[in-house]
Parts: sequence; C-alpha cells; structure tokens
Amino acid sequence: MNSELVHETASTWAKHLTDSQRSEQARVENAYRAAFGRPATAEELTGAVQYLLTARKTLQESGVPAAEREPQALASYLRVLLGSNEFLFVD
Repeated sequence: MNSELVHETASTWAKHLTDSQRSEQARVENAYRAAFGRPATAEELTGAVQYLLTARKTLQESGVPAAEREPQALASYLRVLLGSNEFLFVD
C-alpha cells in the first residue's frame, strides 16, 4: 500500500479535507466516515489527533514549510486508513 496511487489518493483526499473542514477533529471524523462508513471511536480520534501533532512536529523539524505541514501530516494518516484491514473488501 505504499504505491504512488495510494500516495496520490491520500494527498488529494487530505487537500479536500483541509479545504472543506475547519477542525482537525472534523477532518478525522469525515475521513473515517468516508473510508469505513462509520464514525471514529473516541480512542481512534484521540490516536489520530496525537499522531497528527507528532507528524506536524516532525515535518517542522524537517524544514517543511508551514503551509504544507497540515496536508502532509493528514495525508500520512490517511495512508494508514487506506492500508488498514477495515478498508479492504473481500469479494
């Protein structure tokens, strides 16, 4: 799931979420509903917020411009959702 398609999909999805949702919590909730058809649990929401905080800090320390940190951090989290077992559909 580390293909170019997954990276492009996650980046496009992250841009859409950052453009359409003001809060980080709303972005995560929207992502869970879109990916899994259900709301994020409290534990998933807490984990996502913590992950995004750490990812933004890492991106900042790596010299990524401020305007790119949020979409890049969110895209990295969305790649996790896309690669999760819950996202898979077995026919």
